[in-house]
Amino acid sequence: MKEISSADNPLFKKWSKLLKSSGIEKEGLFLAHGHKIVPDYLVHHAAKIESVLGSTKMEFPHLLKNKHVSLAPALFKELDIFETRSPILVLKKPDFKEWDYSLPSANLELLVPVQDPSNLGALVRSAFAFGVQNIILLKESAHPFHPKCVRSSSGYVLDMNFKIGPSVRELPNLENLVALDMSGVPLHKFSWPQPCYLLVGEEGAGIPQNISKENVHRVQIPMNENCESLNAMVATSIALYDSTVKRNS
Repeated sequence: MKEISSADNPLFKKWSKLLKSSGIEKEGLFLAHGHKIVPDYLVHHAAKIESVLGSTKMEFPHLLKNKHVSLAPALFKELDIFETRSPILVLKKPDFKEWDYSLPSANLELLVPVQDPSNLGALVRSAFAFGVQNIILLKESAHPFHPKCVRSSSGYVLDMNFKIGPSVRELPNLENLVALDMSGVPLHKFSWPQPCYLLVGEEGAGIPQNISKENVHRVQIPMNENCESLNAMVATSIALYDSTVKRNS
């Protein structure tokens, strides 16, 4: 087992960079924390694991013993940003492909400009729950392998196919684009086109000005008139549930 006690160690410096999106892209690696995610990844994604990080006197998992690295407690604490006090995994980040919008969408695909990594992770979790496989990351989006995103997704980021798209303000006019909009058709009356794109955004934000409104299916989620809007993740989850139920009925 390797042991690292100095903050000047090149490996520790590399792993510290993985706490930020820029470091994840530069190194091609990401960190996974948590009592649920780590055991799951050890079993189902072992080929992607580069290292298993722990602290002195910490009990390591029995798997992948040749990849165990023991860090001095102070160094481990710097990487253990969620204070799990359990091993952390260093994994290879999957490559992202550029989105080719000239190709037809596959079933329902999400167009995502979500900037907060925890919210993005929650969205990934809902997408996985309702059978979405493709997520198009718009330029405004957080990094899907940011530690906060990985954790809030319950690790399902590795089950998604991510593509890199343009800014939400530069989206092309797409066939069968669906957007949540307060003036749209009530969700319970809406028939989902197949396949389609669902643009994630705040309920009251409306449709980007660069997109022709004639090409958009506008949908509203009926709610208490005293409530201005729903959280974007909640609204999207409701829409995905509705799409799944109608598709399977």
